[in-house]
Amino acid sequence: MARKLQSPVTLIAILTLVYLAILAVRPSDHWFGVPGQWTWPGRPPSPSTLPRWPPAIAVLSVIVTGGLLLDRAWLGLQRWQRITALVVLAFLIVAAQVALAHIHYRSLIEFYLYRTIGPHNGFWQVAIGIDDILPYLATYPAQMRALIDVFVHLPVHPPGNILYIWLWRRFFEAWPQVGYALAHWLRVHNCADIGFVTLQDAQIAATLGQMTIPLFSSLTVFPLYRWSADLADERTGWRTCLLFGLTPALSLFSMRWDSLYPLLWVMAFWLLHRGLITGRLSWWFSAGLMVSVASFMSFGNATLAPAIAIYAFLHLVATKGLRSVSRAWQNWLALLLGGYAIWGGYHLITGITVWEVFVTSMETHLDLGRTYWPWIIHNLVDLTTFSGVPLGALFWMALAGGSGAVVVILKSSMTPTRFHASTSSGTTRDQWLLMLLPALACAAVVLLLNFSGVVRGEVGRMWLPWMPILAFTAAIALERYQGRRALVLVAILMAVQSLWMTLYLRVAHTGMPSYAPRTINSAELTRIRQRADTANLLQATFGDHFVLISYDLEPNSIQPTDALDVTLFWHNLRRPDLPYTVFVHLVDRHGNLLAQHDGMPVDGALPTSCWQPGEWIQDTHSLRIPANVDLASASLSIGLYYWPTMERLPITRGAEGNAVEIPLSTLERR
Repeated sequence: MARKLQSPVTLIAILTLVYLAILAVRPSDHWFGVPGQWTWPGRPPSPSTLPRWPPAIAVLSVIVTGGLLLDRAWLGLQRWQRITALVVLAFLIVAAQVALAHIHYRSLIEFYLYRTIGPHNGFWQVAIGIDDILPYLATYPAQMRALIDVFVHLPVHPPGNILYIWLWRRFFEAWPQVGYALAHWLRVHNCADIGFVTLQDAQIAATLGQMTIPLFSSLTVFPLYRWSADLADERTGWRTCLLFGLTPALSLFSMRWDSLYPLLWVMAFWLLHRGLITGRLSWWFSAGLMVSVASFMSFGNATLAPAIAIYAFLHLVATKGLRSVSRAWQNWLALLLGGYAIWGGYHLITGITVWEVFVTSMETHLDLGRTYWPWIIHNLVDLTTFSGVPLGALFWMALAGGSGAVVVILKSSMTPTRFHASTSSGTTRDQWLLMLLPALACAAVVLLLNFSGVVRGEVGRMWLPWMPILAFTAAIALERYQGRRALVLVAILMAVQSLWMTLYLRVAHTGMPSYAPRTINSAELTRIRQRADTANLLQATFGDHFVLISYDLEPNSIQPTDALDVTLFWHNLRRPDLPYTVFVHLVDRHGNLLAQHDGMPVDGALPTSCWQPGEWIQDTHSLRIPANVDLASASLSIGLYYWPTMERLPITRGAEGNAVEIPLSTLERR
């Protein structure tokens, strides 16, 4: 018997190691999609990333070790200790995502900021440009069509994500000090992008809406624990959360919107379960409301509706008999009303129906030109591998072992009291079948989606909302068939696979140029400072940031039509938010403009928004002296202005006005 019990876990270990080996060798793209249609990109990790592996390994080790130690003592913990453990696990799930992303992104801002402002989805770009949200929502189908050739994902999504980001912007407009602090910090990480740094503080700060998605993904553990504990027991609840936290897809798609959706899905299943147990209509309505919210953010979440409907049907039949399904018409109505609540409100406010938005979305989404049959295999492969081979294998094994569950339930539907034979684990057969119901509902919808041909490619991330159900099914399978020793092996394999897939797959590019923080060359800084000390002293402070220390003119002797190089030596006191334009104007004694050179510092290569506190900058501007100019009465007028408003930066110390005047009478005339 012991050997028989060990064999499934042994098989799972072999399957996992084989998959990791294939991933490392990558003999063909046929293993990772359908070549010519969609494949998951991948390559071996660069040796330069090796120093950044230890933090990820450390966090994953803490999750596994701490999770297993707590599992041993879980039933003896007090309520506050369990809550603390869940809070720590949620924090570690985020930490694991950050640490794994850090392996490939030396500066994590490239991942978290650029994933939001990059050219992928367009939700942030569109949301921050909307002042009045109602007219936009009222014309949303037309807005979707207008952006088909601009963004990839926005034209096929409902307006939920845009509304979500827009609300973040409104929040920071209501709390401008918070918005400024966040925007000030973010600007430095994309300082050379003039279009970005010149946005309003609230618009930049709204990027936090998408950057906090990893936090929402980790919050899934709280409803997931309560739901799985209600379905099975408290220890199974903890094991489910532990396995979900090690799911490779969570880290691989950390900054994708899909990692937000498991929270909504688990909430829907948990609320529905409460409704099934208590019979209260409010729980049924709340479950439907979660479906409505989820589908308002992505039509991919619409598959949640049939999943919870099947789950409710099977649970009613299994516990109360087939007749209870029709008797619970009020419950079904409450679920339906909740499921339409958000869309119904949207229809009342804007006049746009869910069908109009859906049809517009499908205009491009289904026209992918991909074949049918290969995806029948690759969809299920993606579900199994991106959830973690151990999790996926246990899920399918549990379903195979309980394949007769539906038949048994339907045969016994007229007699609610049944199945009192206990298994070797102490769990009665009816309890085991009830615990399998979420997996049965999940499998039914997944297989329907798969064989209908609706999903063809890039679905590893789209299966993310289903993965909490896979984690729960794996947890009960381990408890029923294997015990705690198998949990240790599965947890270790899951952690190793999460690291391995991060190393060998590239599934979440930012789409932006590689970001590297500016570093100041100390030798260059010393050279500029020494040259500034030997130039013509000015010591004029512009605003609160910039000190024009000195200047140099070349050549020393000049005549009309010659080029004059004006070298300015700046000292930056503190980092500014905005890119100011430097102007060097040649004017006559009456202030009339004779010649000019306006531009960003250092030929546009170093905007003031990139200047670091304490930095010295050498900035040269060239202008040509016009013919017939009286150099004895001409002068240079030098300062800074903000181009969008043309407002000059005032001089606060060392001179008056908003420009430094340098007479050219000192120059020799040839």
